[in-house]
Amino acid sequence: MRRSLTDIVAGLILPRRCDICGRDLLPDEKGLCMHCIAALPLCHEPEANLRVSRITRHAPVARVDAWLAYTHHSDIARIIRRGKYNGRPDIFAYLGEMLAGRLIQSGALAGVDALIPVPMHWLKRLRRGYNQAEILALAISAATGIPILRGAVKASRTPRQAGSSRDTRFDNARGRFHATRPIHGMHIAIVDDILTTGATISAMIDALLPSQPRAITVITLAATQ
Repeated sequence: MRRSLTDIVAGLILPRRCDICGRDLLPDEKGLCMHCIAALPLCHEPEANLRVSRITRHAPVARVDAWLAYTHHSDIARIIRRGKYNGRPDIFAYLGEMLAGRLIQSGALAGVDALIPVPMHWLKRLRRGYNQAEILALAISAATGIPILRGAVKASRTPRQAGSSRDTRFDNARGRFHATRPIHGMHIAIVDDILTTGATISAMIDALLPSQPRAITVITLAATQ
C-alpha cells in the first residue's frame, strides 16, 4: 500500500502507535499492529442465533453479521469507546476498512443494493462531530462500491441505555426512527457499531418496513456476547 506524503511527514513528526498495545506501527500498518489484529476476539455466535434472538421477527431479515466479540473490559471495547468519546473518528475509519475486507471475503453483502447507517440524533451528532455508524458505512462503501442511502433520521434522543434491561432498551428505542427515503423492492444493509440486545436495529427495521424493502441485512462491527 502506498503512503501519502502527508502520512509520511506525520509519522516523522508524531510516531504512529498501535491503539491497543502502544507499539510503534510499521509503515503498512494502520491503527493496530499485526499482533493485535491477530488477537482480536472474533464473534463466534452463529448468524442464525443473532438473527432470531436479537432482531424483530416480523421483518424480512436475510442475514445478521457481526465481526468482533464485544465484552465491556476488552481491548476492542476500549478502543471503540475511545473512538466514540475521545474525538477519534479515525478509529472507525480503519476498523471499517478491516470490516469491509472481511465482508467482501465472506460474501455477506451479496445482493445488497444500499447501505443505511443507523442515524444519530442531530444534537448528539453535533456534540460528537461525527456518527460512527456512518464512518463504518463510508469505509464499506469505498471498498465495495455499494452506495450509502441516508434513509432514516432519529427524531428523538434515546435515554442512556447502559445497564438497562432488554425490555427497557426496546421500550426506549421504539418509535425513535423515521424513514426519509423510499426503499421499495431494495435489499438494504443497516450498519451500526455494536449489536447488544437488538433494540436499536429492531427500531430501525420497524421504521423502514412500511417502505417495503425486499430484504434486510444487518452489519455491525461487534456484538455483545
